[in-house]
Amino acid sequence: MIKVFNLYKSYGGISPVLLDISFDIQDGEFVFLTGQSGAGKTTLFKVLFGWEKFDRGQILVGGINVGKLNEKNLYQLRRKVGIVFQDYKLLPKKTVLEVVAFIQQIAGADMNTGRTTTGKALKHGGLVKRKDSDPPQWSGGEQERVEITTAKLKDQGPILAHDPAVNLYSE
Repeated sequence: MIKVFNLYKSYGGISPVLLDISFDIQDGEFVFLTGQSGAGKTTLFKVLFGWEKFDRGQILVGGINVGKLNEKNLYQLRRKVGIVFQDYKLLPKKTVLEVVAFIQQIAGADMNTGRTTTGKALKHGGLVKRKDSDPPQWSGGEQERVEITTAKLKDQGPILAHDPAVNLYSE
């Protein structure tokens, strides 16, 4: 669940990028945001994930008050939220299998659960044949599928995706 109340965000005190934004997204809802370039979509994405601070308002993601997080406890949010970046934030020297297993480890899965879930995730993401390859060998769509697959591993919270299918159409 995501709740945003009276959110304001500006850069350098100049006119706000986000001006009094409020919305509520319930568990299981699928919501997408569209708008012109420069409308604040990316800024909203960044503040929801705690990547950038906002000026005022309140954001609750999975019950976590994003505005009260700092560098030391930001991990609490990031362990709960699946994230799909537009520009791929993948581990450059790890295979698909290692990336998916690593995300399981970070999320706190025990060894047996991690192995089972990793195998299922690779199959569900259509990545079994590529499990031993590393990022330089992946197409844009494969990189996107790896990110989507790892985001879905955090099934206890929401998935935030920034242009999640931009590279999948050409695959």
